[in-house]
Amino acid sequence: MKVLFLVFHGLSSSNGISKKILAQVKAFKDLGAEIHLARYEVGVDGSRCWMLDEHILVNFGSGICAKLRKRIDYNAILHYVIQSKISFVYIRSDHNANPFTIHLVRSMKEFECKVVMEIPTYPYDQEYVTWRMKIDLFVDRCFRKILASKLDRIVTFTDQDRIFGQETIRISNGIDFDSIPLRKPKASTDDSVHLLGVAEIHYWHGFDRVIAGMAEYYRTNPSRKVYFHLVGKVSGKREEDEILPSLEENDLKPYA
Repeated sequence: MKVLFLVFHGLSSSNGISKKILAQVKAFKDLGAEIHLARYEVGVDGSRCWMLDEHILVNFGSGICAKLRKRIDYNAILHYVIQSKISFVYIRSDHNANPFTIHLVRSMKEFECKVVMEIPTYPYDQEYVTWRMKIDLFVDRCFRKILASKLDRIVTFTDQDRIFGQETIRISNGIDFDSIPLRKPKASTDDSVHLLGVAEIHYWHGFDRVIAGMAEYYRTNPSRKVYFHLVGKVSGKREEDEILPSLEENDLKPYA
């Protein structure tokens, strides 16, 4: 099977989402598929490109026109699918349903290509909090049911049988164990518990709930200590307001 994994953003070796995508690509390879990864990148010179594996599929240049074309011009991807006789396309949703992504999917299907789209988080409307984000969400909400109707399936980590009217494939949100060696515990007389959270910290990760739980735990004056190590960059003001002050208000700084 010849597979194209399509991502509408760039990748970074230190980013958790990127690591997951690369692990999914590896999983396809392990299953015997010939798979290629198409992604959108911004070069150091500001040029906006669609990359295919490590090669430039198309370079839109820089400037306003390039920014516009990367949102509406998917001809290079379509031509590659047709010329390479790709039989299966796996799209990772960027919440970007619009007439241009609909046209891309419809055109690929005309060449007997199966197309599925993974929606990593569902529902996701609540994640759009700023006015600029809500404009993007408005466009997506106008077209996402139409886009879903053109797909063969939607891939989800939830228990939903249908999303936007389309049947789903329900999978688990896993990791590549080959890239993460298991920790070997060392003998210790310390009976404390250490919790570790590693991420680019966003409010939807729920770390504020961990802190609230620790606050409730320490109100009981326990004999066993619990520590929470949070490793990663705080992504925004909401995260700072929900996490950092809570540590001070609940006297948890010695344990975090």
